[in-house]
Amino acid sequence: MLRCRLEKRLRDFTLRLEMESGRETQVIIGPSGCGKTTVLRLLSGLLKPDQGEIRLGERVLFDSEKRIHLLPEARRIGFLFQNYALFPHLSVKENVGFGLKRMKLTKRERERRVEEMLERLNIAHLALNLPEELSGGEQQRAALARALVIEPELLLLDEPLSALDVTTRARVRRELKRTLQALNIPSIVVTHDYEDAVSLGERILVMDRGRVVQAGTAQELLLEPKSGFIADFGGTNYFDDVQVIESGGRTAVQLNQTVRLHTAKPLNLFTRYTLMIHPWDIRLFVSPPGLPFDQSFDHRFNRDNIVEGEILNILFYGNRSRIEVEGSLSLNVEMAQEELRRLGLKKGQRVWLVIDPRAVFVVEM
Repeated sequence: MLRCRLEKRLRDFTLRLEMESGRETQVIIGPSGCGKTTVLRLLSGLLKPDQGEIRLGERVLFDSEKRIHLLPEARRIGFLFQNYALFPHLSVKENVGFGLKRMKLTKRERERRVEEMLERLNIAHLALNLPEELSGGEQQRAALARALVIEPELLLLDEPLSALDVTTRARVRRELKRTLQALNIPSIVVTHDYEDAVSLGERILVMDRGRVVQAGTAQELLLEPKSGFIADFGGTNYFDDVQVIESGGRTAVQLNQTVRLHTAKPLNLFTRYTLMIHPWDIRLFVSPPGLPFDQSFDHRFNRDNIVEGEILNILFYGNRSRIEVEGSLSLNVEMAQEELRRLGLKKGQRVWLVIDPRAVFVVEM
């Protein structure tokens, strides 16, 4: 179990973090410069906190009040660096065994551990190769083997997939996920990629300017994002501080000069709201839709809930597609691949989006 309470003054803000992690993988995501990598450096001992404490199991790694600050080599923490940081002049076998030299082990024990770790990560056949002779995925596995061979009590991974090309990334992501699940130790992954976060993390922490602004499972963050930044990761359509108006005897939300949306929820004219529309709740038409769209809601207000635009991009995620539409309102729409093919959608195409009032979620600010 990892427990930490940290504070570190940085150039533009003060990083403050309280975190607990059991035998699972937690992922930290956030914009560049928010303090993600700094958290890993503080935990590993490469950077000293201004105050706080770090406990790993029964061991105290750092305590500002008791003036305890263990050196990195005394912490039993594995660290996979973003660029893998393999020594270019050493073979894979020598790189993996490098961290064992400071441990009180016999030469035979060191060799045994290295051989077992190379076999475990399926790179035994690369033992005598230099890093420059390896592919990106092979370099990652060599660096991971070096982090794991010391039998760490905590594993830290900084952007572990960012150096890989698109075709390699998905395969290596699956391999890494299996490895992390089998370790049975706390693991902390830093990434800026939502797919990596969702795939690798059992719990996701979202950081902004040195603070955790939301934490939860991938599904919790997808369904109830607490900021536009978090919503962007999952493609949720998010509008902050929308204006409530009266329209046709009912309240509606005014998103800009030309777009207003009716919602099924009663609203207070004097309250500020955040608005969310999940991309799978939007219906897409390739020609102006006629009324009624749906027999289950009041058609007097359907005209307001039509948004016209142009397909800016189409992204593919397994058997589903995300269509980015730019027009009087920028919106993400999700649909099955089969529906995409049926409609014959392509970039630059003019489309009409229909938003059911029941799909317009508003939350008081």
